[in-house]
Formats: sequence, structure tokens, C-alpha cells
Amino acid sequence: MSASLHATASQFDDVCARSDRCGDHWERIGCRQFARKLRPRRPRRVVPKSRVHHAEKRHASPDCADLAKSLHDDLAQLLSFALIQIDTAQGAPATGDVRNAALRHVRQLVKDALHTTRGVIAGLLDAAPAAPPAPALAAQCLRIAEAIGRQSRRPIHIDCAPLPAEPPPAVAQVLLRAVRELLANACKHAPGARVALTLRAVDGGIVFTVADDGPGFDPSALHRPVRGHCGLRELPAALHRIGADFTLETGPGLGVRARIGWPRAEAR
Repeated sequence: MSASLHATASQFDDVCARSDRCGDHWERIGCRQFARKLRPRRPRRVVPKSRVHHAEKRHASPDCADLAKSLHDDLAQLLSFALIQIDTAQGAPATGDVRNAALRHVRQLVKDALHTTRGVIAGLLDAAPAAPPAPALAAQCLRIAEAIGRQSRRPIHIDCAPLPAEPPPAVAQVLLRAVRELLANACKHAPGARVALTLRAVDGGIVFTVADDGPGFDPSALHRPVRGHCGLRELPAALHRIGADFTLETGPGLGVRARIGWPRAEAR
């Protein structure tokens, strides 16, 4: 077993030398940490501050070549050495020092590989560009209404005032989906009718109104399942989950007026 350990330590010396030359931060963390465990008397190399700064700068914006080099020279090497130790353990007697020592080294190698992987992930997350801010809710409503107007070849009257405060992104997503569904239904089922969308800030909340002066419908039809149709029927439950109110005023010959309020009046 001592010969096997000496060979492994020598291999790690080569890996550490490559890591020092390329100056990657997480390579030094993984490979050199394990090399010190194998050879505790190994002299510690002092890395100039300029090299450390350069490595940190590279990690702030790693490219594909740097990432591939890190994965090959560090993570892949650690896993390769772990396989060597597993083979050693499998070929050793079930109850012996050689097998136990090999398994201990496998565990340490896997820990180092996990540590290195987390370093790579952290570097990638740090380098990822920040997501651009979402457009204002009023602007998104305008885009939706214009798109549906073009698709249906129907004019939609839009009156969306800017809001003093935007809702959370998850809430805005559900609200916009509801607006899209209501406008699409109005354009499909109220031919020739006037369709209007309004958005207002009211009492610290947001109120949408989608209305048309078309033929209307029996509201009880919403409770009758229709195969392949779920959009409008699912809206009340979806809006309820984000804390919004939904009211629908309609009837045969009465047109349709849908109102969405977020948050609910009692929560404002």
C-alpha cells in the first residue's frame, strides 16, 4: 500500500504543478489540499499576491477554455484517483489495512471533488450576468393587447396607467396571463364588440378591467367542463393563489366585464 500511496502523491505533485502554472483558484483548493494530506511535510509554496489577483479576476469571468481546463486538471483528476483507490480496495482482502486505507482515501478524494465542484459552480454564478429588470406592468399589458389585436384583427382600447409600485415577478406573471386570456376570449367570442382594457392603481393595490359590449354568456357555463378548454375556467383558482380577487359580470345580451384586484381588498 505504501508504494501505491507514493505513486498517488507523485501524480498529485504533477497536478499541483499544472495548477500552479495556470493559476486557477479552485485548482489550488482541490489538488494541493489533497496533496498536503498525502504528504504533510511538503513545503508550502507562497503565491504572489499578483498571481492571486489574476486568478480571482479570471474567475470573475471564466470562459469555456478556463472551465474545461479546471474540470480536466482538477475534478477529472480527483475522480480518476478515486477510481484507482476503489480498484485497490476491491483487490485487497475484505478485512485488511490496505482496503481500509484505500477507502479512506476514496472518501477524501470525493470530498475534495465535491469542494472543487462547488467552487466551479460559485465561479459560474458570480460570472453570470444579472437578469435585466422586467418591463413595467403597464408596458407589458400594452404589448399583450397590441399582440392580440394584431392576431385577431380587432381594435382593443387600452388605458393602462403607470403604477407607483410594481408587483413581484411571480404575481405579475399570473396577472398578465389572466389579462391575456380575458382579452383573447373577448376578441374570439364578441365579434364586432368594443373591447377595452384598463389598469389602475387603487387604494394601494392594482385593478385590471377587461370589458366588452358583446353578446355576453351564461356565467354558469364556466362550471361545466369542456374537453380541451381550461383557460378561463382556471383563472379564479390561479388568481386566488396569488391573493387576487376575480369578479365576472355577464349574462346573455349583457356583454362581459371582468375585474381583477391585487391584493385582495381585505389585505390592503
